Amino acid sequence: MAEAPDGLMSTQRVCFVIENTWTMSSHWQHFKRCLGAILAALETSHGDTCEVALVTYAAAWPYSTCPLQGTQWSTNLGHIRHCIEGIRPSLGGSRAQPLLSEALSEVAYLFQCPSNVSSGDATSGSARQSCHCVAFAASEPSKTPVPWPHPEDCHSAPGLAGYTELCLALRKRGVDFSFVSPQHLACQDAISRIGRAFVSAQGFKASSEARKAVVDIGTSIRCFIAPTWPLGTNALQLLNSDPLFFKDVQPQASSAASAAAEFKQPAPPAQHAIDIKAEPLERAQHESAASADPNSQQQAQQQNIVWQGRMFLGEAVTRGAPQLLWTCSMLVLGPENADLARGWSSELNIVEVNRSASLVTDLRDPSRQRLRGVIQLSTVEELGKGMLEKLAQQQLMAQIDMSKYVGVPACMVVMTLPSKRAAQPGSPTKLPFIVVDRSAPQL
Repeated sequence: MAEAPDGLMSTQRVCFVIENTWTMSSHWQHFKRCLGAILAALETSHGDTCEVALVTYAAAWPYSTCPLQGTQWSTNLGHIRHCIEGIRPSLGGSRAQPLLSEALSEVAYLFQCPSNVSSGDATSGSARQSCHCVAFAASEPSKTPVPWPHPEDCHSAPGLAGYTELCLALRKRGVDFSFVSPQHLACQDAISRIGRAFVSAQGFKASSEARKAVVDIGTSIRCFIAPTWPLGTNALQLLNSDPLFFKDVQPQASSAASAAAEFKQPAPPAQHAIDIKAEPLERAQHESAASADPNSQQQAQQQNIVWQGRMFLGEAVTRGAPQLLWTCSMLVLGPENADLARGWSSELNIVEVNRSASLVTDLRDPSRQRLRGVIQLSTVEELGKGMLEKLAQQQLMAQIDMSKYVGVPACMVVMTLPSKRAAQPGSPTKLPFIVVDRSAPQL
């Protein structure tokens, strides 16, 4: 158990601030292991004298009913681990601009709450207790400031503070700010924006000071850890020597800048390390295709063409203008499903291309499936042909944010036919799809 310089038992309060957006889903397995390493270090060093809280934040989309959620302080780290396991980042699209400022405002409130393990103000900065806020972010946060009751902290507008000002305000009140982000091209805006807030909060005068605060975990994760928190630095550095950290984690989506080039020149089949069984997913693909197969005479009269239009590789992937993939129609089985497609845009954009374990889990859950069928391709562009081959070879899934269409946080998952059928000569003309509810569970 750690001892403070005056002989008093030292305690720690750590609040994890976790982005709960669709962008985060591709990196969530890595982040969970970072969280697990910090919790294990807290448990070893401080036992039941540490308090942990969680705050999750998403974007204020029309159908995001709970963009900000959180827990109270708890000394029960088993409960905190259970809450973390229940998080499934899924809200909003790839350009979600999540509400980090609102989350940090909630953090400030939490640190004003009385401690359960020591007397006095939790933010007094005494030797008995150290306070830390650790943000896990993958997206550039919203720049909209939030109401803040301390005028001396508000520089952009009277009574309003943005996330940079709130990081400084937390530091002034004895709470150190750290953050963790993926080393991925699509996440560079998050690293740049929040990184500047981190440097300002720490008061670094030289770039060499800032570099000393950086902990890289392989080539996957970059951590900016406050120098006053050696426990967090040591816990995360140890992950570099942990072979399990790099095992059973889904590959990242192809980098945004080179996505179009990769689809034109398909890579050889990747050796995926996701610890999932392919059979149930292939069965879902078979069933989805068979349920609306235009060649099935038995079901032909019950088919519905519920949508016709064009599908693009969205700007979230290309980092530029959307690029046309194919012109297509969507067919489903049964008249009761047709109403769900009314009002869809005639142009749909693919915002993610990956195979996340959490998405596969949702696909296997019948209670989360909202609409199933096949996409019938009528014309396919060259870029679309390359994408079809990439999806088939690497068994990836293309995701389309459907939250604005079906009234719940959901996505359309477009797959190729199972590998044996996809390997047949000629490009496939039918792609199974499933619209799946990706609502995040309550903490």
